[in-house]
Amino acid sequence: MQTSNGRAYLTLYTSTPEPVRARFLELAAAATGAGSVWAADRSGGFTLTTQADIGPEGQLILPKLFRRATDYLRADSERTFVEWVRAQGADNDPVEVAGTRTNLAELLTEDGDRVSLTVPLTDLVFVED
Repeated sequence: MQTSNGRAYLTLYTSTPEPVRARFLELAAAATGAGSVWAADRSGGFTLTTQADIGPEGQLILPKLFRRATDYLRADSERTFVEWVRAQGADNDPVEVAGTRTNLAELLTEDGDRVSLTVPLTDLVFVED
C-alpha cells in the first residue's frame, strides 16, 4: 500500500467512512521517513512564480494544490493565486477541517510569490456533494 510506505499522498473525502479515514491517517503518520511524500512536501510554504517551481524538479505539493497552481499559471491572471482560486467556483474545493466546512482558498495565505497551506494536509477532508 503506497500510503503505508509514504509514496502517495493521503487525500480523504467525506464519503470515506470514519474507520477507514482513521486507518489511513495511522498509516500516513507512520510513513514520515526519508523518501516519503510527507518528508518532501512543501505545501506549508512554497514559491509559485513559474511551472518549474512545482514541476518535476521543483517543490512537491499536495496534488489538488498542484493542479490549481498549474491552472493559475496557465491562466496568466492579474489576480494573486489565492484571489484566483477563490474565484474558481467548484475548483475552489470545499473542505472540512476539524468538522468545519470551508473552501481551499480560505486555507491559503500568500506573501509575494510565497504560498502556504495553513493547515496540516492530514487535517483536510475534501467534501463531495
